Amino acid sequence: MPERLQAEDLIGLERRKAAELVHEFLRKELGEEDEENWSAAGKLRDLYDCHICVNHVAQVYVKGIMEAFEAEPLRFGMRELVGEAEAGEILARVLDPGRRRPKSEERGISKVVKMSRAEALALLKQLPEAMLIDVRTASAFADKPFPGAKNFPMAEVLKNPYQVSDRLDLPLFFCCEEGYQSEVAANCAAEAGYGAVYYFGE
Repeated sequence: MPERLQAEDLIGLERRKAAELVHEFLRKELGEEDEENWSAAGKLRDLYDCHICVNHVAQVYVKGIMEAFEAEPLRFGMRELVGEAEAGEILARVLDPGRRRPKSEERGISKVVKMSRAEALALLKQLPEAMLIDVRTASAFADKPFPGAKNFPMAEVLKNPYQVSDRLDLPLFFCCEEGYQSEVAANCAAEAGYGAVYYFGE
């Protein structure tokens, strides 16, 4: 970790690595606190492509230090390389908060709803477009499949919740054996921007 960040330190780095370097510099060298609400970063379609990088990317994005790489679809561009001009702009925003473009909460996190199995199945019948997602491991799902469910193991949902569906407005019902894994997956989906999220255990 350099005591004094310079543009040269960023040029040629993958953007995810630059985000990590900048975030650590902000915290350790400048003593800057993290943003508690970084849900605006949930709009980045590739936010969960690097599970280790999520917080670094989210923090530099919501603080307005690094911008999205692509607008449609909104992507951070994890593996894209930082050029000379961008490195200079990043450094300027690190050192001068007045130059930053903070991202405000623009969508609101949906509320995750816990249901009983009976309640969930009744509601599913009323929502023909809804998806039922079993977050148990593939082997557990194969041994005892849940009727009508698609299998997305919890670990995969946490890595990238957007693989579940391209539509953020689609109602999602997460299930598992006891309800613990489905709760974790449901909260991850809600933070990623899905608008109607439910979970239950068997």
